[in-house]
Amino acid sequence: MTGRTFEELQRIQTLKGLLYVFLTSLLLWWLVRWALAAVAEADRYESEVRYRQIFERTSSVCMLIDVETLRIADANPAAERFYGWSHQELTSKLLSEINTMDPAGMRELVAGVAEGRHNFFVVSHRLRSGAVRDVEVHSSPILVNGRRVNFSIIHDVTDRVRAERRLVESEANYRRA
Repeated sequence: MTGRTFEELQRIQTLKGLLYVFLTSLLLWWLVRWALAAVAEADRYESEVRYRQIFERTSSVCMLIDVETLRIADANPAAERFYGWSHQELTSKLLSEINTMDPAGMRELVAGVAEGRHNFFVVSHRLRSGAVRDVEVHSSPILVNGRRVNFSIIHDVTDRVRAERRLVESEANYRRA
């Protein structure tokens, strides 16, 4: 015998049992946290893929405009086709390079969207060819990587605007006649 009393041996066995339970619990806690983190990461990845596909595959022109710099932060393939510039060229441009508004008015418009004051407007945009098209913009503020951007969906309404102008002119001519 080692010279230990029964009570000491019982206390040692109890401590060993408690240590085993503690280490097992700690390991189980770590495994559950790891599994939950893996599930969350998989969900985040799936969500990113889903929204990236929506952005890239829609036939609507979509752009992200950085609220602070007024730089085009991202553009989808439909935007490339509509404007005539590559993705790299578009994302190196300031909004003022395609929008024909005066810079102060454009900055106010972008800030108004970011602050939720309005989200729909019609403006004119310049294409690579030099042509100017009337576009209807539906825009909403979002956060991307901690930066405020306006997500804009853009529709070419040039033909509709021209038809409306002709109708107004026709009505004016009719009234004069």
